[in-house]
Amino acid sequence: MTKDSEFDLKAVATTLMGCVKSALEKMCNVEFSQEPKFVEKEIIEYNSRIRTFGLEKFDGPCHIIAINLYENENHLETKNACGAVILYFEEEMAKSLVKSAGQGLDSEDAETITNYCGEICNMVIDLFKNELSSFGYSDLTISAPLKYRNDVSEGVDFRYSEDKIYETSFYLNKQKAIVADVTLAPAHA
Repeated sequence: MTKDSEFDLKAVATTLMGCVKSALEKMCNVEFSQEPKFVEKEIIEYNSRIRTFGLEKFDGPCHIIAINLYENENHLETKNACGAVILYFEEEMAKSLVKSAGQGLDSEDAETITNYCGEICNMVIDLFKNELSSFGYSDLTISAPLKYRNDVSEGVDFRYSEDKIYETSFYLNKQKAIVADVTLAPAHA
């Protein structure tokens, strides 16, 4: 799909939802307590970036991993993102994910938790990148994951012409545990 009118961000968000579920089932051996919920929202931008604030997703602390998507290496160097994936992990649930991994990691150490959330995000992005070929993206360049706690004060890069973002909430033990935001511009031919 190369025409904007044919591009379906909801389908992209549904694809990401499947990738998040698959990565968490593989890495943490968890099952979700209910189907994920997603909603289309307007991008709230600040200084030409996506405003990223964890307290908008959870009532307490969280770990945030942001990854930008670029159509090629040159766009990465010039910070001309075509999209972004932002994963928010509620802190207590993130600790549980670290414990469930069974790798002997310290589930009370904030840096260990954030790093493990980054590993989960890397797996999600690897799966997602492979699925994006059906949307006209043959080989996206992916940024290194940016890791934060509670908010991203400088915001996250995105294609400024885009105004929609899909927010998907995932539930473990009947509590919102993870939120995945995605925005992506249509691929250029």
